[in-house]
Amino acid sequence: MRTLREVFIEDFAGDPEEAVGFLKAVMEEYQRFGNIATVLSALELVVASQGGVAKLAQQTQLGDTPMRQMRKWREVLIERLAKDREEAIGYLQLSVEEYQNDGDTRLFLMSLQTFVASQGGVAKLAKQTQLEPAALAQLLSGNEAPSLDTFALILKVLGCRLTIAPLAEAMPAVAVAPETEEVHVENVA
Repeated sequence: MRTLREVFIEDFAGDPEEAVGFLKAVMEEYQRFGNIATVLSALELVVASQGGVAKLAQQTQLGDTPMRQMRKWREVLIERLAKDREEAIGYLQLSVEEYQNDGDTRLFLMSLQTFVASQGGVAKLAKQTQLEPAALAQLLSGNEAPSLDTFALILKVLGCRLTIAPLAEAMPAVAVAPETEEVHVENVA
């Protein structure tokens, strides 16, 4: 099953005007609501759909700029998130929501790495969590999501916490009757 991200990239690759229209719509939303995390995610999709940063740089006046004079997008994002804690938390929230929707562990961990970097980096976090820096770095760059306990610890040290919220659609509640061990389904909406 393809993720929403893959569908967008494929669609935008075939129609650059659609990609630009999408980016304009996201910018309008940003002007109304001020959520930079959404803009950054949209920009990443559009750039990926057009062949990546290197290809775009070749197609623009940036093609002649030495790479050492250009900053990586992640560096800009880390700097921006470091300046605005509320925006950083919004970025992490969006990352968790995207992970819940598409299950893309690698993308989630990259977002978590970016968040950690914006809040002082792995070394600082390792000291506060009493985890070895190498182990923490490996955890954040692996292919498996951290355990719930580890993720909760990281969030706590970073001044955040996990919360539970109902989904937009009604989900049936499942309960086990103690006497019969039968499963009962109720609509919670």
